[in-house]
Amino acid sequence: MNNFVAIENIYIKPNYPKFKIIRTVVLYGSTEEQVVEIEVGFLLNENGKLILGIKAPDLFKNAIKNLLDYWSITVEKSDLFFSDVIPDEEMVKKNKYSTHLPVYSLQAVATAFSEEQKPELLGWKKAGTRKALDKHMFIAQVVGRSMEPTIRDGSYCIFRFDQGGSRKGKVVLVESRQVTDPETNQKFTVKRYHSEKEKVDVNQWRQKKIVLSPDNKEFDDIVLENVSEGDFHVVAEFIAVI
Repeated sequence: MNNFVAIENIYIKPNYPKFKIIRTVVLYGSTEEQVVEIEVGFLLNENGKLILGIKAPDLFKNAIKNLLDYWSITVEKSDLFFSDVIPDEEMVKKNKYSTHLPVYSLQAVATAFSEEQKPELLGWKKAGTRKALDKHMFIAQVVGRSMEPTIRDGSYCIFRFDQGGSRKGKVVLVESRQVTDPETNQKFTVKRYHSEKEKVDVNQWRQKKIVLSPDNKEFDDIVLENVSEGDFHVVAEFIAVI
């Protein structure tokens, strides 16, 4: 939309200085059951399902909740997951990483890691787990069926940023230019990790082959061979579904 910023600067900001301007995208149609892109605030698919985006404005959340209450409609837990996510500026400091964890999108985490940047924070969510929390943990949504039954499609999960050590048999979030996830077409994926190493010299090893295996055997392994160090990164380890 041409001159949209000019309207904000000339009219909205001077006359409504206490109000915050939020831009979001609303979509109608398609058969999608999840919203992956953080720019999309709301989706009404062709089956009539209302789907909130992971960064939907409070106006959308409240409006949908009121509609559901009025019509006595029940929804899945994931549809209103972000209704109790607390913005960073409102979060009590002592609760950070003690009862609540930061919420990111997996795309933001993987992209930020490859670019050595900090991912965009969507807010803070109560972890709802007995596991001890720490500052390396975060919450993100996993989209796709390849890790079922361990991780159901659309599940929100706790991850821990990679701390090194053995990853054999663990479920991890990886980012690589050599990877294209068959379900999301992204350059990152959540899979179970296995690798074969070979000795290069006395004190150096390299990854001869990396196998990223789905738990759902309807999907194929992702096999990477002769992977150079800069082309493959284990970003985080899966801890639990919440």
